[in-house]
Amino acid sequence: AISCDAIIIYGQRYAQYARELASIESNSKRKEELLWIANNCDVVPAHKPETFAQALQMYWFVHIGITTELNTWDSFSPGRLDQYIYPFYKKEKEEGTIDYHKARELLECFWIKFNNQPAPPKVGITLKESGTYTDFANINTGGINPYTGEDGVNEISYMILDVMDELKLLQPSSNVQ
Repeated sequence: AISCDAIIIYGQRYAQYARELASIESNSKRKEELLWIANNCDVVPAHKPETFAQALQMYWFVHIGITTELNTWDSFSPGRLDQYIYPFYKKEKEEGTIDYHKARELLECFWIKFNNQPAPPKVGITLKESGTYTDFANINTGGINPYTGEDGVNEISYMILDVMDELKLLQPSSNVQ
């Protein structure tokens, strides 16, 4: 429970800091983005995500919590990202509140975020050494939907492959099932 509470507090601090940055921001577009970030962090991780962006943010907060708590230097697979976030994308796409390009932009930002995240310090490793070591996330894509037994490939599965092909970043790596 302590770890879960810590991640909720972490999300609240993100929201607070985004609002602080927005209050001094002179660029109206950036100010709007910061307030949007703050509003999303008001929802997750304390509550169930309601949007595609919130689902990605929740996934990120959980990833940070797990890698910090478990110190997973050798690798960590946060699971089937495409299957977890697809329902949020599908709902918003049907409502007309998101399109492929906006979702892909958010997914690209998410991918870049993984590469800005050094691994937490490990026993016997200096902070300087730790800062050069990523947390080696591996995301499963596609495969079988564990709830229905049917093919779990969806539009996000292909979007992930497109993002990986375009960005060519070290991580997260992906297994296609």
